[in-house]
Amino acid sequence: MDVLVIGTYAIKALLSDPDDPADGLERYVEIKERAEKLDAKTKRTDKLIDEIVYELYGLTNEEIETVEEAAKE
Repeated sequence: MDVLVIGTYAIKALLSDPDDPADGLERYVEIKERAEKLDAKTKRTDKLIDEIVYELYGLTNEEIETVEEAAKE
């Protein structure tokens, strides 16, 4: 069988038993933790981009608050 394997998740998926609930649960937990880390990283990146844009346009703290309140809506 020809398989392109990228990373440990693909290797574990190939080696795990699809009929074993413990394997499925372990993969689920690993993927969930990875997704949570990526989500946190995305939020930090978005915040950094916002700060750069605010600085680029020379926004005051009051203007930044207005923009952020408008973005929540």
